[in-house]
Parts: sequence; C-alpha cells; structure tokens
Amino acid sequence: MKGKKSQKDLSGIIGLIIQMKPNEELLESLFEGACHLYKLHFVSHNRKQFEVYFQIDIFAMGDNKLFQERQIVKSRRNTYTS
Repeated sequence: MKGKKSQKDLSGIIGLIIQMKPNEELLESLFEGACHLYKLHFVSHNRKQFEVYFQIDIFAMGDNKLFQERQIVKSRRNTYTS
C-alpha cells in the first residue's frame, strides 16, 4: 500500500515539475538533490545493517567466551577431583 502511495506522490511531483516547464539548471539541481537524498538513505540503511551485524558479533563473542569459561571450570574440577 505504501509503495503505491509514494509512487502516486512521485508521479504528482513529476507532473507539477513538467507543468512548470523548468530550465536545465533547475532540472540539474533537482537531480543533484534526488541523488543526495538517495545517498543519505543508502548510508543510513547500511549503517543500520552494520549495527545489527555488529550486535550479533558481540553477542556471539560473549556467548563463546562464556562457553570457554565453562570449559575451563570443568577442566579445573576434573583436575582437582582426579
């Protein structure tokens, strides 16, 4: 549903721009602005993705460290009881 609404909004904006009969300079500015917005979205999306993977790595390292500590405790118990 959201995709259709944003597509309608975009076509409406493009229609208004065409009605204005813009010159080349205005079209270049609009294109640069659109590229800048896309870049901001792309960077933000990648940052969120990186943060998720980073959190997974941190969790895995903590889980691995806990496992190693348990193994050390078990081996010490076996050493003392032998």
